[in-house]
Parts: sequence; structure tokens; C-alpha cells
Amino acid sequence: AGKSFTLGGTVGIPQQLEGRVSLPIDLKAQAAPNATPAEAESLALKGSLALNALRFGGLDAIAALRTPSLITLRPVLSPMLPALTEVRLDSRIFVPADRGMIVLKGAKLLTREGDVSGDWTLGLKGGLAMEGKLVSAHLDLDAMFAAFGVVLPPAPALAGATGPAISNVPLPWSLLRGPAVNLSGRIAAMGFQGETWKDVSFALQLKGGRLVAAPVTLSLPDGPLRMSLTIDAESATI
Repeated sequence: AGKSFTLGGTVGIPQQLEGRVSLPIDLKAQAAPNATPAEAESLALKGSLALNALRFGGLDAIAALRTPSLITLRPVLSPMLPALTEVRLDSRIFVPADRGMIVLKGAKLLTREGDVSGDWTLGLKGGLAMEGKLVSAHLDLDAMFAAFGVVLPPAPALAGATGPAISNVPLPWSLLRGPAVNLSGRIAAMGFQGETWKDVSFALQLKGGRLVAAPVTLSLPDGPLRMSLTIDAESATI
């Protein structure tokens, strides 16, 4: 079922509608205006909307998004959107005419799963695609993976354990075969499988089912650790 919302603001009216025109916009859409702050959803856009023969021709705007769950936007944008929660996004946003991607510049994203800032591109056609340079003060990597549909096996409990130290749960190889990812970033504190890693920096590429994370560095009590990781979904090897 559709969701009701209110829309307010201004839209410029061009002198002619033939061909390609650019309209100045200053709009705010708000769902459930009487909802509590935790339930409220809103999207504000201020910039320019392009039309080509009265069809969508692109968007260049400053955006402010507030939603308790990003999945509510899947019917509007793409079913590939991650299930992030308690979302607050402020960014300059570009959307091309074919709506095949969303480009965020100077973005600041706050969610329950963590915070991220920087520039990145999210591809919405032909499978998930991400590219960007990111900075984060805190990131819950397990929750972030879950938002993208990736559920990892739990870390083994070593104290008093009688089973294998390495989990024998099959890895989700199929999840690596579709997306294309090219990310680099720095994370001050990253939670992963019950541990908190400090001062993490990384460069990560995923293409054709092959994931390469190199280099990855983090701070440990005895000094910095530098490592690399390669995962190939086609041969099921690490």
C-alpha cells in the first residue's frame, strides 16, 4: 500500500517546455507529520531538476533525508538499497537522467549501524555497485553487513571450546558474485564479531566475485597491524 505524505515548497516555471529545461526547486516531503521524532520521515531537496520533453532529465540538489528505515524508499529508488535504520543523511546529490546511480558529494550519514562521511557513488542498475572514499568515527561492521543482506557466521568461542577454532559454517559465496565495490576509508573505531578495532584504514575492491582488501591496517596494543585478504567466490578460496 502507498504511504501518504505532505509536500510543500516552490518549483520554478520555465518559459517553454520543449526540449531540455532546468527548474529551480525548494521542496520538502514529509510522511506522517504527527509522528514522533523517531518515526518521522522527510526528504528536503533544494537545487535544480532537469526535464527533457517533460520527462525526468536529472537532479542536482542539496538533500536532507530523515527516515527510521531506508527500506521504505526501495519502491521509489531501488530494491538494492540497504536496510539501514535511524537514518539521517545530509549531502549534495546528483541523479542522472536514467536514474542508474546516485552520486553523493560531501555526504554525512548517521545511522544506528554507524556514521560515514565522504563522497561515494551507489549504482542502482545491473546489481549493486559502490565506489567512494569514506571516513567514520564509529562503525558496527556486523550490523552494516546485515543491512546489505550479508550474515556472517559467529566468531568461535575459544575459552573452554572443544570444537574447531575456525567456524565450519559455509561462507556466503553467492553474495560476492553480483556486486562491484571500490572503497577506501578510515574508521576510528570499528566493531566486528564482538571485538572493537581502532584506527582502521582499508582499500577494498570487489569485482567478478573476487574480493581484495589490501592494505588493511589497524592499531593493536603491541603496535600497528598491516594485512591483506583475498577471497575468490568462483574457486571458493581465501
